[in-house]
Amino acid sequence: MDKTNRSKQARGTLARGWSCEVIQIDSNRRNYLGRFSWPFQSVYFALQQLDQLWRGKKTTSTLVPSICIGNFQAGGTGKTPMVQWTAKALSSAGYSPVIVSRGYRGELNKVATLVHTEHTAKAVGDEAKFHSEFFPVVIGKDRIKACTLAAQYCALQKLNKPILVLDDGLQHYPLHIDFKVVCTKSSSPFWMDTLLPTGRLRQVPHSKCDAIVVLGNAIPNGYSMETDLFHFKLKIKLIRGTRLPGLLVSGLANNDEFSDHLKNEIGLSSVDMLSYKDHYNYSSKDLKIMEKRSASYNYHVHCTTKDVSKIEALISQSNSPITLSVWDTEPVSSYDNSTLLEAMVERIEYVSNNRLKKSSRKA
Repeated sequence: MDKTNRSKQARGTLARGWSCEVIQIDSNRRNYLGRFSWPFQSVYFALQQLDQLWRGKKTTSTLVPSICIGNFQAGGTGKTPMVQWTAKALSSAGYSPVIVSRGYRGELNKVATLVHTEHTAKAVGDEAKFHSEFFPVVIGKDRIKACTLAAQYCALQKLNKPILVLDDGLQHYPLHIDFKVVCTKSSSPFWMDTLLPTGRLRQVPHSKCDAIVVLGNAIPNGYSMETDLFHFKLKIKLIRGTRLPGLLVSGLANNDEFSDHLKNEIGLSSVDMLSYKDHYNYSSKDLKIMEKRSASYNYHVHCTTKDVSKIEALISQSNSPITLSVWDTEPVSSYDNSTLLEAMVERIEYVSNNRLKKSSRKA
């Protein structure tokens, strides 16, 4: 099915109310829990709507055009690889992207901070540390202040055709974003999810965005919003190291999905894995467990780009015998990729030539 037909099928959005696509849940356990959790969901819904109305009363535009890669769901939506794809695609098109991130779990994220080489993942957050290996990155809980610093950096560095790429931020309502992308995984699309605490939706899906990106093998049925829908298949890529068997260490929102990708890539029927929660801060105790579990593989460990800097720091500190193979997940080139890039560029050029003046102040 082509993009136009996909985006037009079954018209009728959440503006009608809580549509069956959003309330529908595949898990029997969630259906059972849903009978008892609807009061909590109702409270969450009311608070979320009030928060959006209150904090969104005044919006601020950035001096530099902005693109936000966000989600409606909590965790594991493919946001990180989409941020990388967006920044690299814009860079290839002649733009100078600067990534703005919250710096989740970073010690320095209370104040807007430009990420430097010497910063650790513990200081700036694992995602920001990863992005900084490819592009300039600014972190900060206050996205307006972070975007202000990023715009100042663009001016000081005299970047050609600068563009801010926000890693998350759709729920930062005081900030006006010029182009909004919502990510979701094909294995658990937001239109088949339900609100927290039973489901993973942290915001009721809406059509006030510019693109919906489904990452995965196929697009599940049931999409009913009018926002253009794009499909990005994912592939796993060896960044450095070898494909030899080893222990898999993963601290992602969905470790099993990464394990399946790795099994298919290196041709194994099973993978020995240590699974940790998303954004996990590894300790020396964890490193000892890795050494013990990887001894039979000659201390060979497979890990993700999100985890590598944290594990390498421990290896260096303790002179560990562990060697790492580092893997990343990235979108596969397709027609939808180029179509989405064209839409982004068109909006960037419009904003650059006709800077919106709806904000109460400029970042």
